[in-house]
Amino acid sequence: MISGLGDVLRDHGVGLGKKKAYTDRLDESYEVGWTDTMSREYERIFVDTVRFPNEIYVAYNQYFARYRDASGLKVWEIAATSPKGESVHGHGYGKDGYLYVLCKTQFGKIDTSNGAVTWVDFDKPPYILYGSTMKTITADEAGNIYCEAGEYWSVFKYSSTGKLQWIYATNTVTSNTTDGPHVLKGLPYLLYKAGFTYKIDLATGVATQLSIIPINEIVQHPTNPKIIYTGGMQKIDSETGVVLNYTTVKLGSDTPGGTPAIVGEYVYVPNGTYGLKLKQADVEVLSVFFSGSMKAVNSKGEFYYMSGTTLKKLRFFSKIR
Repeated sequence: MISGLGDVLRDHGVGLGKKKAYTDRLDESYEVGWTDTMSREYERIFVDTVRFPNEIYVAYNQYFARYRDASGLKVWEIAATSPKGESVHGHGYGKDGYLYVLCKTQFGKIDTSNGAVTWVDFDKPPYILYGSTMKTITADEAGNIYCEAGEYWSVFKYSSTGKLQWIYATNTVTSNTTDGPHVLKGLPYLLYKAGFTYKIDLATGVATQLSIIPINEIVQHPTNPKIIYTGGMQKIDSETGVVLNYTTVKLGSDTPGGTPAIVGEYVYVPNGTYGLKLKQADVEVLSVFFSGSMKAVNSKGEFYYMSGTTLKKLRFFSKIR
């Protein structure tokens, strides 16, 4: 139970950027919606936003599983093992509604309806071109693939059949910290952060350097898709890179969590070992939830987190007094 957000913020040393803490007092409580103990400790949690809204996918190495959002029933569990015996370099969930597993010279596309895996070879893998290893994978609505190439801070676009389309290699890297690439639904560009943040045209690979700060995970505004909210609690115009509003909160671990979710006038953010409820309009903090490693949140504002080999769903309730 969390009572009195102002007291909580003071007790835990929260720093709020240019925002003040919410002035009303809140009672916060939660109940466990469901719990499942699995055979392994999954490291990634994805929430379906396309084909089966709010269904949950978990991933660890080559293993994937799908869960019903309402009941916690496991629909399927698979081992997406590379036919070439290659190790796994990354997992992803695309804007096309499919899961992806990334290996050295190929990728697996996982049908979320039944867990069937289709393997595709890259015609020109980054390790051959640059001697580099890919780290992340995602897809646009048409199924084109976007990967980041490790130590060269580069973005590669491949067709759904593995044909190389373009490469964008940054030449102004000022930090080893990278975010993305992040494909934005309904927009002709993606965002990628390597020192600076870049807006990269999906068709041509031509990049425009923006000045926004690290973007972490992203959720788009439901009616104005160029406006994004980040896991770092920023509201940004993705077209221009202008930060429209932000809040800074420090509560223990500041490890990035999963993708935020917009529920009505609120934004829910899984971040480190806590979850946040923000006002959508100005990114002002309303509530802070403490309960394990917050790794995902669905479109109803319900959080998911892993505790060892246990996956839990938490339902939160708020009451202004």
